[in-house]
Amino acid sequence: MEFPGKISSDIVLADLNLPTVNKVDLISLLHQWNPSQRILAITDNPAPSQAIRAFRNGALGYMVRMDDFDHLVQAIRSVYDGRRYVSSLVTDQILDALVAGKNFEKDIDERISSREREILQLVAEGKTNAEIGKSLVISTRTVETHRNNLMRKLGLSSQIDIIRYAFKHGFITLD
Repeated sequence: MEFPGKISSDIVLADLNLPTVNKVDLISLLHQWNPSQRILAITDNPAPSQAIRAFRNGALGYMVRMDDFDHLVQAIRSVYDGRRYVSSLVTDQILDALVAGKNFEKDIDERISSREREILQLVAEGKTNAEIGKSLVISTRTVETHRNNLMRKLGLSSQIDIIRYAFKHGFITLD
């Protein structure tokens, strides 16, 4: 995907809850278009695995909407100054999981491609193959191929499995 223009802001607030956008790949695209751009990801989902993917793709900050306005100001200042910011809702989960011996690496699945992650998210959001094809400007048959590939790679066998996987790994949240 090619960027239509130049990004000239000090900070980009990347809403990871936008419809039809692969949440974390948005950050990767923004970072590719302008590697020096400071990105603060804002989401409804305090999933540590999604936060880790966001940072790996170029975000400097990760904030959860449940945080109050003072945290937003603190996050913007930190990212503007070139420092990382992580919502305390996420850091608490990370610390609790580390104390319990959890390994987050297994939650960040590198077996599937960027396009397959897009398909995964849209399928989990309840979109049909035709709707996904229209939104990504690809054929329905190509959507089916990507969907079958991601299901095979992840060992999933049904729509319910896709939704469970997507929820567990931070691609979707309960509203």
